[in-house]
Amino acid sequence: MKIGILYQPKNGPAVEAIDFVVALLGNGGHTLWETSSWDIDSKDKELHDTDLLLSLGGDGTLLRAIRVGAPLGIYCLGINFGNLGFLTELESHEIERNLTNLSPDTGWIEQRVLIEWEHWRQGNNQNTGVAVNEIVVARGEISRVVDIGVRIDGADVVTYTADGTIVSTPTGSTGYTMAVQGPIMDPQANTFAITPICPFLTASNSLVTSSNSEIELSINTQHESGLTIDGQTHHSIQDGDVVKCTASPYPAKLLRFGPKNYFFPVLARKLRWSIPSDILHSDKDTD
Repeated sequence: MKIGILYQPKNGPAVEAIDFVVALLGNGGHTLWETSSWDIDSKDKELHDTDLLLSLGGDGTLLRAIRVGAPLGIYCLGINFGNLGFLTELESHEIERNLTNLSPDTGWIEQRVLIEWEHWRQGNNQNTGVAVNEIVVARGEISRVVDIGVRIDGADVVTYTADGTIVSTPTGSTGYTMAVQGPIMDPQANTFAITPICPFLTASNSLVTSSNSEIELSINTQHESGLTIDGQTHHSIQDGDVVKCTASPYPAKLLRFGPKNYFFPVLARKLRWSIPSDILHSDKDTD
């Protein structure tokens, strides 16, 4: 296989692991190339015919891999050198066990819906792109709420008066959306969630739509505001601008090794929802 290795350049353990990973995969007969995840957008030549993008870092590194890999049908595999690692598949100590005999038949492929977004101003398309986790339309540096109108499939639904509004994929539902009390969605669900950030004297409910829906967010403000993609890229937006969200025709393809029912048990463990029974019962009154 042709494998691209992406690493987070500011993550010391991830950088230190590069030589080991290259040697391990090289011994397996794979064709390899490597780059900093910050430079991946300039690697068109290397991406050609790549079968797998292997990310060394945290979830953010894997997000960058997915955004460039999905339109090309490239599978992605994340190795966690970060903190929570909701999206990554392996921990650093699992590298040798899982990559020694890596082949096209290894594991299984999990597909996840992505957001294709467009930024419109007075009928002109300003920017377009793909989001793995979410897009956020929000106020700028001045701490003042903005009005964000929500249309779903051409119908006006609600205007949130809030710090901002998130449109999230199921993948992103365990990120910013979860932090503002939005719904946690099964990662393979074909849904989007629309969630206001700190709403004020307005509707506070999240909305869950089919990923077949077209979602439009229109901004009404006299102050600075912005559009943020996956917490990694930012675009300035103005009063009257519209951000349209639909499902990308290209899903994320994640290489998995564990059981297919992994998500909710892993979520519960990482969020410390699951308490071992011996600890749970140790506090009972024994008098």
